[in-house]
Amino acid sequence: MKLHIFKKYRYASGFTLIELLVVIAIIAVLAAIVLVALNQSRVRARDSRRLQDLHQVALALDVYAQFQSEQLYPAVAPDTNGPDNAQFISINNELVADKLIQAPPADPLDPTRQFVGHISDDQRSFLLGGDLEQSNAACGADYDGVDLDTDSTDSTCAEATPGECLGDEVDVIDYCVCKGPQCG
Repeated sequence: MKLHIFKKYRYASGFTLIELLVVIAIIAVLAAIVLVALNQSRVRARDSRRLQDLHQVALALDVYAQFQSEQLYPAVAPDTNGPDNAQFISINNELVADKLIQAPPADPLDPTRQFVGHISDDQRSFLLGGDLEQSNAACGADYDGVDLDTDSTDSTCAEATPGECLGDEVDVIDYCVCKGPQCG
């Protein structure tokens, strides 16, 4: 009788549990990287839409002024605290009534996110502003209309702390379109 001390074992071909877990972990890391990049591109696309909406309203305001004999922008309710959403809506309603835009712009993500607008008292300057998802200091750290209309009675906002002129709201204007002699 022959004694086989060392038997040759034949392993079945396949992957071990450790190898499968490593592959799954690598795929999970790659998926996380792709999802972050995809989310960033969505944010950029929404910000691009907001900027495009503001530029379209600015172009419509320019066309409106060109059709006026004195080249004035539309008259809106007098402002109390610089640019706000009520003035932006008034501006858009005037542009819709004159068929220069089809409808006021709406935020692509959050309908409660608001654009702001301001037309100077002499109707020769305007400012449109909006909140972007990516931080952008295009309007400075605090903007309450002081830079647009420095010789008005709104100068109390110049000494105010951020957010004080708009009540409890904090200024969130990340992007401005300003045109006219009162724009610095």
